[in-house]
Amino acid sequence: TAGPALTLVKSAGAPSGNTAGSTIEYSFVVSNVGNLTLTSVNVVDPKVGAVSCPVAELAPQTSTTCTATYTLTQADVDAGEVVNTATASGTPPTGDPVTDDSTVTTPIPASPGLSLDKQAGAPSGNKVGDTIAYAFVLTNTGNVTLTGVSVSDPKVGAVDCPVDVLAPTESTTCTATYTLTQADVDAGHVANTATATGTPPTGDPVTPEDSTDTPIAQTPGIALVKASDATGPLSQGDLVAFTFTVTNTGNTTLSGIVVTDTMVGAVECPSDTLAPGESMTCTAADYEVTEADAKAGQIVNVATVTAESCSVPMGGRGQRAPVAEGCVSVQETDTLTLEVNKPKPKPDPGPLPQTGTDASLQLARLGVGIAGLGALLLVAVRRRRSGRS
Repeated sequence: TAGPALTLVKSAGAPSGNTAGSTIEYSFVVSNVGNLTLTSVNVVDPKVGAVSCPVAELAPQTSTTCTATYTLTQADVDAGEVVNTATASGTPPTGDPVTDDSTVTTPIPASPGLSLDKQAGAPSGNKVGDTIAYAFVLTNTGNVTLTGVSVSDPKVGAVDCPVDVLAPTESTTCTATYTLTQADVDAGHVANTATATGTPPTGDPVTPEDSTDTPIAQTPGIALVKASDATGPLSQGDLVAFTFTVTNTGNTTLSGIVVTDTMVGAVECPSDTLAPGESMTCTAADYEVTEADAKAGQIVNVATVTAESCSVPMGGRGQRAPVAEGCVSVQETDTLTLEVNKPKPKPDPGPLPQTGTDASLQLARLGVGIAGLGALLLVAVRRRRSGRS
């Protein structure tokens, strides 16, 4: 009795790798297990493709081993396995061909990976409202396709990515623009961290992080203008009201603002802090023009304002020299000169006035002369008398 029969055992070798382009070597053992010679022996494997068999005829109870090489596709890697079925066939002398199927599954290990390189451009300026352009370079460093690719950066806000699917080795560059706040300028830098996300076909998403720290140049400055209510030359005893206008001329917030003026004494300011561009007017008690001021003919007064601008240390992956922690002092002076009327000089009394008339003066002089002559005659008489005796 004729009994044609055939069996197929398909086996797979270890993949040469776990990425697209790696290969799997397959073997197909075809055995004639019937009692008739089989011809046109072959193996068909739609997934693998051409299968090479050394012989096409098998006598009863003989075997042959066919072979094929399969190249992995990205779909295979994303699937995590290669599943395929082969069919062997042989034709007996009479009757229909005999066939047998064999299926083998080869696992492909998944190793998802994603890298993030966050890059910061140079700031467009160093004041509120200026911008920093950020680039986020995402690269699929694994062996499986990633979907839902995106970047989250809470400080920067919305990040635009041109694609949300990355095959292995592919890259994309996402972008965002950040606008500087006063807090950024006062800190002296902008530090932030971004997180990328990509989801593999199976398993948890991959979420790499990267940080940048961009220095912001600080240029603290302060100005002081001292003024008075005087409308003309002052006089001793006048009262003068002074004002002190303080302006933040830099790009950082100033704190600890103090105005000193030794001539007028304590100066009161409505605040001890000023944001960039802001001004305030400080005042002091009225000043009374002194005698010394009047003698000098002017009041020369110098006022000084001092303040501090403080920054914080940089953190994260800074690409430039870090900003030191601490405070920088700023100072400015202003001098105000006011005219003061000098006291009027007392008039010169001149020579003392003479009293009496010219005649009386002549009589007085004559009397003095007669008195002198009488004294001389008296002396002469006494000498004569003394000689006679």
